[in-house]
Amino acid sequence: DYIAMDVKSEFSNYSSVVGSNVDVDRLKSSIDLIRESGVKHEFRTTMVPGLVGKKEILAISEYLKGSKLYVIQNFMNKKEVLDSSLKKVEPYKPEDLKGFKKAAIPYFENVLVRD
Repeated sequence: DYIAMDVKSEFSNYSSVVGSNVDVDRLKSSIDLIRESGVKHEFRTTMVPGLVGKKEILAISEYLKGSKLYVIQNFMNKKEVLDSSLKKVEPYKPEDLKGFKKAAIPYFENVLVRD
């Protein structure tokens, strides 16, 4: 068994980033359930330039502090995207992703970057 949960942004800006109303308390409850489940899991964030950057990574990391695994994923605009305006957004450069990883490392047992 394995659980993977996307955490799209910091909670104060979550609804804006996802383009829909989000009950942040329910989101936090889901995170807590996963953390307490005993099931191997990861939390992950897709890095979308203009929507998610270092500030958001630090806020997410602070909330998820102590979790075993956090995965940073780069945004990809080559496949289909739900918001067509994102087709014009260039993904972060590898050195940017390394910087996000470095910022998150103090909060987790392990931080990975996925391309």
